[in-house]
Amino acid sequence: MIRFKQIRLSNFLVFRDAVVDFATDGRVTVLRAENGSGKTTFLRAMEWAIYGDESLPGARRYRLHPPDHRMPEDGPILVSVELDVDVESADGLKEATIRRFSEVKPSEDGWERTLSEAEFTFADGTAGDEDTLETLLPWRLREFFFTDGDKATDYVGGLDEEELVSSSKKAAASSLRGNVTEAVQSLLGLDLIDAVRAKAVQRSKDLDKELAKSTGSGALAEASQKQSEAQEHHARIKVDLAKHEEERRALAAEINDLEERRDELLRSGDPDELQRQVARAEKRLKKSREKLALAEREEARTLTSAPFTYTAAAPALMDFVERAEPLVESGVVPATYLWWVRRRLEEGICMCGCGLDPQGGPADRERHENVTKLVAQSEEETRSANHAGDLYYHLHGQLESLQHNSWLEQLATSAQAQKEARDEIIDAERNIDDLEPRLAMVKDSPVEGLRRQLLTLRERDKELDKAIAGLARELKAAYDDVVTADRQLDAARRRAHTAGDISIKSSLYQDLLEVLRRAKTWRTVEDVEALSSRMNDLFRGMIGNHEILAEVRVTRSDTETFEVAGIGIDGRRMDVAHQFNGASKRALTNAFVLALGETAGVRAPHVIDTPLGMMDPSVRRNVFEVMSKECVQLVLLLTRSEISGIEEMLDASSLTLTVTNQGSGDLVNRQFDDTRSVVCACSHREYCLVCERAGDESSSLVRRSA
Repeated sequence: MIRFKQIRLSNFLVFRDAVVDFATDGRVTVLRAENGSGKTTFLRAMEWAIYGDESLPGARRYRLHPPDHRMPEDGPILVSVELDVDVESADGLKEATIRRFSEVKPSEDGWERTLSEAEFTFADGTAGDEDTLETLLPWRLREFFFTDGDKATDYVGGLDEEELVSSSKKAAASSLRGNVTEAVQSLLGLDLIDAVRAKAVQRSKDLDKELAKSTGSGALAEASQKQSEAQEHHARIKVDLAKHEEERRALAAEINDLEERRDELLRSGDPDELQRQVARAEKRLKKSREKLALAEREEARTLTSAPFTYTAAAPALMDFVERAEPLVESGVVPATYLWWVRRRLEEGICMCGCGLDPQGGPADRERHENVTKLVAQSEEETRSANHAGDLYYHLHGQLESLQHNSWLEQLATSAQAQKEARDEIIDAERNIDDLEPRLAMVKDSPVEGLRRQLLTLRERDKELDKAIAGLARELKAAYDDVVTADRQLDAARRRAHTAGDISIKSSLYQDLLEVLRRAKTWRTVEDVEALSSRMNDLFRGMIGNHEILAEVRVTRSDTETFEVAGIGIDGRRMDVAHQFNGASKRALTNAFVLALGETAGVRAPHVIDTPLGMMDPSVRRNVFEVMSKECVQLVLLLTRSEISGIEEMLDASSLTLTVTNQGSGDLVNRQFDDTRSVVCACSHREYCLVCERAGDESSSLVRRSA
């Protein structure tokens, strides 16, 4: 048995400097972490510490150093994970440390990583060996010790055909089902039986050749030859199919890795999208400034308009109108008969008959001069009177219109428009101030390159999908040919009347092959039945009674692959992908993982990412209770939504820590300017300065002092 005590991560992706202590007293260790906080990265770090580079998608091509560490500007960086454990031995539990590290250096392609090195050292200074770790945590069962809950539902048919729109999901499903077969075969020793049987088959072939040669039986030689050809053809197709499936599993892992790297980069921001957002914000800023300038011009026009001017001069104008009004009403202004007097002057005679001729006698000239002066004086008075009258009527009308105060409405409209424009300017400027640092951080981000790589890999995956389907059909046909050839060879042997050592040896090998066949059949039936029975019991404890489900089982296909399936109450195989809901799929996955470890006799910790998603509180409580009871040591990576409904169970049986990514958008207090993840001691009922998210202060959570 092995038990985890503490893990220390240095420069492993988002974990620049993190320490996590595991519960070793029977309690469950819970890491509360929202999506994007580093749950999958934490899981991968533990796998890497134990299994090395081959456990990573893309092996050494997988990026381990922090996403904001740039090459070559920031120089080389050492990535390391240290895992303190207790190892069961003949002398009891012994303390040990597993340390794995790798150096990342600049290269022509950006960066390159050295082959990781591992140190396995006991507390007394003696060195451990890889065989010890392999015994405690077998490589072929690594997916079951370190389980990604989101992906592991594919073990039980977690994706239906409508959901399989992504070639990477198809590849993931194929990969995980292949792992089920590998795990079951390893558990039952079927791979060992196949290896022994292959040697026996080869020796049997050699004896058949000797027997045919000694007896001169052409029919036996021909049947033996046909059997050999059929078996070799079947073996070639099987090997070819295995290679394609292995390539697809590696491809699935690489696709998943690239998708995670892309998503991790996009959490900081897509450079193209951020650039577009900056451009949109600058455009809004320009329009808002134009809107402000227009509103200011409208205000200026209002302040210089006649209504506003008359209002400003209203007291003086009202005084003038009040003074002019009596004159207008009395008719003094304007005079109306000056034109007739001017005509008398032109004719040189007054209406009374007196002369007005300027060329006449002295009396006429004097009268003409006096009347001319009076006319000029009257004309001036008339002009003044007319101007005053016009001004009176004009001002009287304007002063009446001022009662409507239209300029006040215009000024209010301009003021509101200016306020809106200034608010928009402030908002746009803040938006730009927020976007520009983020854009500077990710402007050299390789998102587009990752997208192109994903497109290429997905095209290759489609080709593999088609090739694997064809090879599966060929394998079935080749298997039928082998069965036919075996029957023909058995008939030829019976017809050959021979004796002696060769015949006896051949018969012995045939008996051995039959024993191996029956042993494999027995192991397949009996042990798989035990696995199925235990898995079904655990599943029932988690999910309770199912309205249409009788049991869950591990089934074997014609191509010797194993799969987790459901059996309905009518005895028919159920389509798990379509007839099981998300909660049932996850519960079935958890039950399979637990049953496999128990049946294999492997007592080891289980680290599971997102095992309680898509479950209602009652099912969530059942699943947690069963898992915490059955696991030797259980480490769960849970989101807040998964914790909802099991808080009281966690109060009594868990050690809870919180992981928070500093790049999270709803984080209240950023402690760092990068996207590192930080571990704090907050339980599932607490928050602190490090992990506080928007809304925590008004929630039922309690603030913890740092």
